[in-house]
Amino acid sequence: KIRQVLDLNANTGVIYAGLLATGLPEQNVINGLRIPGSWSLFDAGVRAVLGQQVSVKAATNLLNTLVEELGESKVIDGELYRWFPTPEKMAKSRFNFLKMPQSRKTSLSNLAKYVLENPNSHPSEWLELKGIGPWTVEYAKMRGMGNTDIWLDTDLGVKKAMDIFPNLHPENAAPWRTYLTFNM
Repeated sequence: KIRQVLDLNANTGVIYAGLLATGLPEQNVINGLRIPGSWSLFDAGVRAVLGQQVSVKAATNLLNTLVEELGESKVIDGELYRWFPTPEKMAKSRFNFLKMPQSRKTSLSNLAKYVLENPNSHPSEWLELKGIGPWTVEYAKMRGMGNTDIWLDTDLGVKKAMDIFPNLHPENAAPWRTYLTFNM
């Protein structure tokens, strides 16, 4: 699991060549890029919901607040450690401490309840939940499953990058399009 979370099996030379095949200028390709994984699909799904329609900084702040409020914490050898909140804890929360629309709070609650009832569910099944769309599912598959071939062409950051590189051919990066997404 640690190898997947840290993307240690990535063949960076092959991935680098795949990214260059898209037409992205060499100076814009990040050599050695890894997919930042999540410990579980649930964690990745929560991160995706928190990241909907906000900046990376805002999503990080929301995530940190969520972990501080609902995550378990322990002091070990004088150091404070925090764990990601469980679906059980999140299913009971109203998320009043999060500064975001109620609809996204409801999505978090619905996701937690769904995962509790369906612990082995695949992210594609989450599409039946209100507030969970294709972007959220694809993001969860990238981060929670280590899927290397997700191209988030509806992501605002990716759209802006495509304006800069209009002749980019993302299909040429397959099966490494997740790396291209993170490279943008």
